[in-house]
Amino acid sequence: MQSTEDQALTPDQPEEGADTFEKQPVAPVTSANRIHFLDEIRGFALLGILIMNIQNFSMVMASYMNPVAQGPADGLNGLTYWYTHLFADMKMMSLFSMLFGAGMLLFIEKAKERRGKSIGLHHRRMLWLLVFGLIHAYFIWRGDILVVYAVCGVIIYWFKNASPTWLIITGVIFFLMLAGIQASLGLFWDVIPEEQLVEVVEMFQPGQETIDEEVAAYTGSIAEIQARRTHDSLQMHQSIFGFMWRVLANMLFGMAFFKMGILKGEKSRKFYRNFMLIGFAIGFPLIAAGIIQNFAHDWDTRYFFSTGFQFNYFGSIFVAFGYIGLIALWSKSDFLTDLKRRLAAVGRMAFTNYIMQSIICTIIFYGFGFGLFNQIERFPQQLIVLAIWIFQLAISPWWLKRFRFGPLEWLWRTLTYWKKQPIRRF
Repeated sequence: MQSTEDQALTPDQPEEGADTFEKQPVAPVTSANRIHFLDEIRGFALLGILIMNIQNFSMVMASYMNPVAQGPADGLNGLTYWYTHLFADMKMMSLFSMLFGAGMLLFIEKAKERRGKSIGLHHRRMLWLLVFGLIHAYFIWRGDILVVYAVCGVIIYWFKNASPTWLIITGVIFFLMLAGIQASLGLFWDVIPEEQLVEVVEMFQPGQETIDEEVAAYTGSIAEIQARRTHDSLQMHQSIFGFMWRVLANMLFGMAFFKMGILKGEKSRKFYRNFMLIGFAIGFPLIAAGIIQNFAHDWDTRYFFSTGFQFNYFGSIFVAFGYIGLIALWSKSDFLTDLKRRLAAVGRMAFTNYIMQSIICTIIFYGFGFGLFNQIERFPQQLIVLAIWIFQLAISPWWLKRFRFGPLEWLWRTLTYWKKQPIRRF
């Protein structure tokens, strides 16, 4: 998810006491030098993204966007849609993207300190991120985001020296690009070729035959699952140009917030309280209005893609800001310190935990496992989410007491630095 990557999820940070880069080999950060606030918000985002991703794992693709694609959204299922859409949809991915931008600056800072340059090491990291993403997308789950992050990571590197003001201005421009693309669909709907319109409508409001085909594929043999997963992942990657504008914008916001000290936890409690209150006060009403309007328009395809989409698109960024403020306030408090420690451990192992979520959920829902695809409704899905949260909050600190990194974090670091990294603590 939902959104993940070593640098966005387990950032490197310059070690204390480093001398000149000629004397210091480049190596990952030690646990003593981590920014724990980043770990905590990363863990929050990692767990939160499963709230949305579970819907892509367990239901036909249309139901992820359209709550009435397979029937009325009422009762517990309707309330669950409100909950997931208000609190998670786009918000957790926005947080991940911001963390990616912040983490990239940490990585560049360390690489330059140790060897005077960062470009080669950064691009090697993005290359391996792309490899991991392609494996994840085409052999595990169609909803991968790592490929998009790898592409965007190459682009945002060139903004590393920009001031916070210019990062925010550029981010706003990029953010508005996708909003403009979506709005143009409504303006030019009548001149779009009919075959393309049919494809879009069928994707958002599928007929029973389309639904049955998708269900049969994901509950079928390994070969059938692989063929459908490849088809779905290719479709997603073909639309990367439109989607990447939002990701780039949030990465730039994350870079700006890191430079400003917001993502380092350096601001005052008053600042974070206001950041939270303003973000929530703008974001949640916008998103709620969008839900109401989409239901009022009977989830019409043209309305949703041109106008209905915009409410959550703009509202989500403000809610993400609010979450930063909320987690910062919690981080500065003594409230639920054990949960905070566990959440930070989840964040430190976020790459491993992200892929773990995909493996667990595909076993539950795909045909090679329990084959429950499209059989679990929205509310029971969230009970599965809760069970996975409990497991990852338990296993992550247990692992990190024994090992320096999660297994996938260790592998990515080893490949990036092209040197086997120590992993055991004792």
